[in-house]
Amino acid sequence: MMNKKSVVRSGLLTFLFLFTTLGMACEIDLKVSDQFKKESYRIGDELVVEVSVILNHRNCHVDITKTKFKAIGAKIVGATKWEKKQPNTYSRKLKIEVTNDNKNDIEIICQRVCEKEGGVAKITLKKG
Repeated sequence: MMNKKSVVRSGLLTFLFLFTTLGMACEIDLKVSDQFKKESYRIGDELVVEVSVILNHRNCHVDITKTKFKAIGAKIVGATKWEKKQPNTYSRKLKIEVTNDNKNDIEIICQRVCEKEGGVAKITLKKG
């Protein structure tokens, strides 16, 4: 039979394990490539956004190619294939063209959906 101290310790260890393994979503990073960085972008400008995804759960059954992208105030006109940088770390580049749609900002959104929490990231750029 377990005493009260053992039960509390066991419960705490279980909580910490679940918190550290289930609480981590995919890490997604979006940034404008250095040669395309500006204070603001005009209609018709093209830029490149670098995407990095780290699959924290390691054994994710959702393939990296299932990652979704959405552009607001711009359109995605091209993309490189996903490149595996390290185990569970992938990257690609998106070619973006600023559109004429009466939006003040450009938003590029990246999202992964799975039952282990997935992940989402957004970059907002000025249009002007």
